[in-house]
Amino acid sequence: MTTDTTAKNRFFPFAPRIIHKGLALVIIPLVVNTVWICLLNNCLDRTAHLADVEREQSKILQHINACFFKFAEVMGSTSGYFMSGDKRLRSEASSQFLALTVEVGALDKYGDDNPNLRQFARDVLNTAQDQYKVIDTAEVPDNQMSFNKAFVQFKSFKSLIKRASSTNKQLQYYVVRQQAALDKVRESEVQSRESTRLLVAGGLLVNFLLAIALALYFIGDITKRLAVLVDNARRLPKSLSLNQTVPGRDELNELDQALHQAASELASAREYRSSLMQMLAHDLRSPLSSCSISLDLFVK
Repeated sequence: MTTDTTAKNRFFPFAPRIIHKGLALVIIPLVVNTVWICLLNNCLDRTAHLADVEREQSKILQHINACFFKFAEVMGSTSGYFMSGDKRLRSEASSQFLALTVEVGALDKYGDDNPNLRQFARDVLNTAQDQYKVIDTAEVPDNQMSFNKAFVQFKSFKSLIKRASSTNKQLQYYVVRQQAALDKVRESEVQSRESTRLLVAGGLLVNFLLAIALALYFIGDITKRLAVLVDNARRLPKSLSLNQTVPGRDELNELDQALHQAASELASAREYRSSLMQMLAHDLRSPLSSCSISLDLFVK
């Protein structure tokens, strides 16, 4: 036992005291909880960031959809006015163009992080503006306009219609791509929320198991050695041989070593008393025998 203890002392110079073990019950869960809270905070920050991205992507998609419909309305009203000369269509085209300008301006605010989107929004606005300008330059068809003249005017308008159709297709492409990006962000957000839930559940489970394990270790270690110490303390006044030394290098081990030392000193004292009594008995036996003989002779 002494050799094992010496070997342990050589490899483990630090002797944990009971107060150190008590502090470990507090510090270890605290460290685990700190790491867990940091991981949870990172998950929450990522979830919040994805939520912000989702809101931003939703707004972008909303503005792109609005631009798509407003651009189609401007194109339809302008073409209708060009073909029929209805002044109501000109008024509608004017209001629709203003609404498109507002939507493009709102979409342009997101161009800081996406320069291509800003350039595309400006191209849409320029195309709509060029198309809207046709209202001021084109001759309004009437009954007196010949078919050939109307056909020539429509032919000059054909290139702008083709450009508007290309812009409309690009708008549709941006709508599809933005919707796909939004779906991807939403999927990532769902995964992040699920990871957060798993982290919360796992952290609670780990904390629960760790608390039980530390408590069982601490209680088992203390109570087992206390039982040995109490048994040794009860054996001491009865002059019985003590049990093995309490393992460890803390206060309980020191107290047990004191009990063993006291037992050794008491054993030495008992041996000394026994030898002293034997010596006194031997020294007193001869004088007492002589006195007894003398008394016997005197009585006779």
